[in-house]
Order: sequence, then C-alpha cells, then structure tokens
Amino acid sequence: MLSRRISISSWNQIWRALLVLTLSSIGLSVIITITILEMTMTGEPGATISEHEVWVNAIAYSILIPGIVCPVIVYMLLVTLRELNLARAELDAVANGDPLTGLLNRRGFDAAGAGLIAQAGSRHQPVCALMCDIDSFKQVNDTHGHDCGDIAIRHVASIVKTVMEAVPNASVGRQGGDEFAVLVTGLSSRELAHYAEIIRQSVQSNPIAWNEDTIPLTVSLGTSMSAGGEDTTVRVLLSRADRALYEAKLRGKNRVEAAAQAETA
Repeated sequence: MLSRRISISSWNQIWRALLVLTLSSIGLSVIITITILEMTMTGEPGATISEHEVWVNAIAYSILIPGIVCPVIVYMLLVTLRELNLARAELDAVANGDPLTGLLNRRGFDAAGAGLIAQAGSRHQPVCALMCDIDSFKQVNDTHGHDCGDIAIRHVASIVKTVMEAVPNASVGRQGGDEFAVLVTGLSSRELAHYAEIIRQSVQSNPIAWNEDTIPLTVSLGTSMSAGGEDTTVRVLLSRADRALYEAKLRGKNRVEAAAQAETA
C-alpha cells in the first residue's frame, strides 16, 4: 500500500502508460502470432503445427504477454511514483519547516495561513491570530548560552503545538528567534484568549532543566481577530497580534493582550 496519496494527475499518467503498454503488448502478440503462422506455412522441419494449435498458441500469447508485462511495468511505475512522492514530501518539509522546532517556518506558515483564510472566507468564519514571545530571552542566552536558548525555544514550541493540536483548523509556526505564531479559524475572541492563557500558564509552570539548574520561563502573547468574511491576509492579522504582544511586554510581560485592547490603549 502506498504511504503517500497519489495525485489525480499521477493516476492519469498511470492509466495512459497502462494503455500504451497494453497496446504495445497486443502488438507484440500479433507479431508472434504472425510468426507462428509463417512457420506453419513454410513447412520447415519441426515447425509445422496444426491450425488448432496455432490459434491456441495465439490466444495464449495474446493473453499471457499483456497479462504479465503490463502489471509488472505498472507496479514499477507505482513504486517510482511512491519514491517521488516521498522525496517531494521531504523537500516540502525542508523548504517549509523549521529545523530547530519542527514547526512551520515563515514561508510554510504563510502558505498554510493563506489556505485557512480562504477557507474561512468561504464559510464566513472569523480568523484569529496569536503571537507568542519568550520573555527576557536574551538574558537566557547571555546567562546560560545559546544551547540553553535552543532548548528554551524547543520547549515553548512544543507547548504551543500541544495546546493548539486540540483546536481544529489551526496552524502553528516559528517566525524566527524566540517568536511563534498561530493562525486558527472558527474561534471566538473568548476562546482564543482561553487558549492563549493555557499556553502562558503551561510555560510558567514548566521550567526547563539545564545542567544542574532549573530555569523558569514566561511568555507574553498578543491576539487579533478578523470578522467572518473580512478581506484580510496572514501578515495583517499577525501585525495586529504583534502590536498586542508589544503591549503585553510594556504592561509587565507574562500576560495576554488582545489587539482591540492594545490598539485603543
């Protein structure tokens, strides 16, 4: 069984190839049949066979050759397509994934987010964005080193991903450095604030271990929301959420701020 879905265009190519191979095999069978008839008519020693045997052999060859050749070749094509699909998936993961956290990188997140926004627009659903940033991350790097900083980034990324996995139609990505983004459809502002608060509390209550130290972490979060059917983009939503995140930093860090509050403050 193939481990990757084969596209419709790939199936069309397979059927075309199967048709060509079948016709080629039938053509080969006809050539063999004609050769047998020619051998029968020449009367060469050991070549003469009855007319009944000619037709039996002709039918056998006509069925046997396409029946063996075509499935073998098609199987080889399917294996090749499977390998190509796996290679394409690996290339997509490299192109769209963040190697440190396993989340989507900015490019992958923008593509996934654009799809969510289009889907939400057709359903007249709201689209929500969330920006998350580790508080005093530079101090973590300066005090404990960049290896510890990488662990902190992976730790927070894992929490954000775990929390948002419970939400349908959510995309999570790393925007760079210690900043993460979430785009999700179909949530109310209250539900969005609820998940943001879960992330904040989870990070605060789960410090990371580094050598013999336990290092506490906190995050600040900003949220934004568009009305159902509103014409918007990933960058517009994230820009609003980023302004709310900046307001959370100004108000003391380790908190959640909504864009409406930040922009009217």
